Amino acid sequence: MAYRTLNVERTGPLAVIRLARPEQGNPIDRLLLQELDDACAAVNDDAEVRIALVTAEGEVFSRGWAEDELANAVAERRAPPFACLEAMGQPAICAMSGDATSAGLELALACDVRLA
Repeated sequence: MAYRTLNVERTGPLAVIRLARPEQGNPIDRLLLQELDDACAAVNDDAEVRIALVTAEGEVFSRGWAEDELANAVAERRAPPFACLEAMGQPAICAMSGDATSAGLELALACDVRLA
């Protein structure tokens, strides 16, 4: 599946979910949350995948909520924003390089293990 905010690739038993908007600081917005839900579901349903790695392109992991969508993105969701990571059958490892602030830090904390 093609995503606009993420790159997802699988190599053997490893699935890599990579935030893919480095020029914007990898913001967290409604589109990313929806695509992350979809990517986590696809990883969870893949019997070959044993571990998921969450990382980001660029020098910043994530600067957090996109300010123009902050109130709407949170208010429209019924579940916690990153519950999809917690619900996956595979462990999620977050590999952070650079800043992880606001919701970017929340994303990292939703993973089972964090490496910086």
